[in-house]
Amino acid sequence: MDGKNDEYSLQKPAKRRQRKIKVIVKGKFDQYDADLADLSYFSKKNKGYKYLLIVIDVFSRFLWVEPLKTKRGVEMVKSLKHIFEKGRPPQKIRTDSGSEFTNKEVSQLFKSLNIYHHIARNDAKANYAERVILTIKQRLWRYFIKNRTHRYIDVIQAVVNGYNATPHRSLKNIAPKDVNQSNEPDIWAALYLKPTKETSVIKIDKKQIRLYKKKFEYKIGDMVRVSYKKLPFSKGYNQNWSSEIFKIKDRFLMQAVPMYKLVDFHEDAIKGNFHQFELARVQKSEQALWFIEKKIRKRRGNGQTEWLVKFDGWPAKYNQWITEDSIKDRPSS
Repeated sequence: MDGKNDEYSLQKPAKRRQRKIKVIVKGKFDQYDADLADLSYFSKKNKGYKYLLIVIDVFSRFLWVEPLKTKRGVEMVKSLKHIFEKGRPPQKIRTDSGSEFTNKEVSQLFKSLNIYHHIARNDAKANYAERVILTIKQRLWRYFIKNRTHRYIDVIQAVVNGYNATPHRSLKNIAPKDVNQSNEPDIWAALYLKPTKETSVIKIDKKQIRLYKKKFEYKIGDMVRVSYKKLPFSKGYNQNWSSEIFKIKDRFLMQAVPMYKLVDFHEDAIKGNFHQFELARVQKSEQALWFIEKKIRKRRGNGQTEWLVKFDGWPAKYNQWITEDSIKDRPSS
């Protein structure tokens, strides 16, 4: 596959419904999931608050919510500190890659509290937080309809308290607020030891290992594109895959699911693990045609003209000087 086929490899449909890794945590305060709920449409009726910072304990499902007027780092830090003071800082926190969670101020807060920040760069994202956002929105919508209002700022904590007091079937019908050290072992067993159709305890012998090896679609050293995060109803003509190409550095099984580690063309590691369905192999050598997004500046030396160029869809760190005679016009279709 060369440059002229990029329009197909970038837009081919991305597989979405595949088996994913089950998150297993040690107990309360081990891992939080966090996300933002966008309620900016109702900001004028809620003192200018546009977002809800959602933080949920993955084990107990205990929920904290803080209203936000902006996504700025200073405001995020203030709200996160308030949540950690009401509960306690977790060992790990999982979020998406939005700037509200990856900015300098928030990163420094996590570092100062020795919190490992896991950035989910695939469709799963912070899935417990996303699920509870739907639940909270449903409860708010019912409140809006019943009371003929869109003002939630005065009742949001009552809604959260109601959620935390609601028994969860997955917690053996215990409410998040009632999860404690005495019932943690029983809840952990109910969450992770009970076999289901989706997951079960597996003894891995040599025969199974050989079988699992066949599951790997990609080899170490293969070049791949990465699936963009997409909404369920995004249109097929949107670009589905990264323009930047990566290399597979390692592959391994996690809960019998094939997973991959990637590096870029500078051999810098890409954060996170990647499912098989999030990757697409490309047959493209480093000597193939690469489309230029723009010429940045020109220089002349050693009897030839050179251009500093940015390649289409690639980060600025790949900008490089190339000779003018190596730049070719794109062939007409």
